Amino acid sequence: MIEQAIPRPHETYTPDEARLRLGSGKVSRNTFYKAIREKQIPHIRLGRRILIPRLAFERWLQGCGEAVG
Repeated sequence: MIEQAIPRPHETYTPDEARLRLGSGKVSRNTFYKAIREKQIPHIRLGRRILIPRLAFERWLQGCGEAVG
């Protein structure tokens, strides 16, 4: 049996949770998803589900997070 490493819930954000970390009303939902599609925001796709690794997102926020929006 092949085991896949599925991130634990506390290790990831949903796109909406991550967007709220940017600050209420700073970035629209559409803009945030566009940044995900354009691979500007670190993320993992599991089928149709999008997960954002917490540590990668926090590092991204410290670096180039201001570029979205």
